Amino acid sequence: MSKRSDILTAVDTRLKTIAIASGYQTNIGSRVFYWQDLPFEYGETGAITFRDPAEEIVKANQFHEKTLNLEIEAIAFVTDQLAGSEALIADLIKAVGEDRTWGKLAHETRLSRTLKNFETDGKTAARVCLEIQIIYRVPLFEA
Repeated sequence: MSKRSDILTAVDTRLKTIAIASGYQTNIGSRVFYWQDLPFEYGETGAITFRDPAEEIVKANQFHEKTLNLEIEAIAFVTDQLAGSEALIADLIKAVGEDRTWGKLAHETRLSRTLKNFETDGKTAARVCLEIQIIYRVPLFEA
C-alpha cells in the first residue's frame, strides 16, 4: 500500500466517525462514499462523498512533497437550510481537525470551504462542499 492510499483510508475512517453519539451535530458519517456522485435517492439520512481529483508533487531535498487535494461533499435533507448547512460544515471541519496529520501520515492539512444550499423534489436539502489539501512526504525512491 502507498502512503496516499493509507491517507485516503484514514480520511474515510474519520468521516465515518461523524455521529451524534460521538459528539457531532449530525449522523452524516453513517453513509460515506469514495468517488461517488450523491443523487438524492440517498434518502433522509444524507451522505458524504469524497474525491481526490488532483495531486501535486514537488521535490524537497531528499523527499517528494505531495499535496493531495480532496473535495468532501455532504448532502442532508433538513428543515432549515442555513442551520443544516452550518451543522454539516461544523461536523466536517471538526472531523478534519481531529488530527491534521492523519495518524502521522501527513505533514499538514490545509482547509477551505464552500457552502451551497438547494431544494429538490419538494424537500429542503443542505449541501456543503469542503476542500482540503493534505501535504505529505515520501522519500525520493518511493515516489
